[in-house]
Amino acid sequence: MLLGFLLVSLSTLTNAAISNCATPAQPSLFTIDSLSQTPSDTIIAGQNMTLNLLYTSPTMVTGGSVTTSTTYNFLPLTPTVTDLCDSIECPLNPGQHDGSTTYPFPVGVSGTLSIKIVWSNIDSLQLLCLKSTIKAI
Repeated sequence: MLLGFLLVSLSTLTNAAISNCATPAQPSLFTIDSLSQTPSDTIIAGQNMTLNLLYTSPTMVTGGSVTTSTTYNFLPLTPTVTDLCDSIECPLNPGQHDGSTTYPFPVGVSGTLSIKIVWSNIDSLQLLCLKSTIKAI
């Protein structure tokens, strides 16, 4: 799960921040009702990181893709694209959904990590956009 990758990437980090990266030029169909991470700024490697995400879908989603773009120590890595239905249960009915999850983070990541995750439907319309830039210790 790509959302899991985000959490794994965040869990040994300090100065972590997560946000909705939808813009007026690139709006998301989903509404983010609640978004946070715990702990919010410092965690010891091997401990759990929790992403708290509540979002509302206005329509049924039957498929799509997840694109994850990562920059590690200011060097872009090759983006990954996976099936959206690997991250959410498809079909996803209209209404509010809990995308919260918890993952432990492995030891060994240090430096600056920026991650952007974009969910798109089968018509390539953006459903959700999350962005996090963190400093790992």
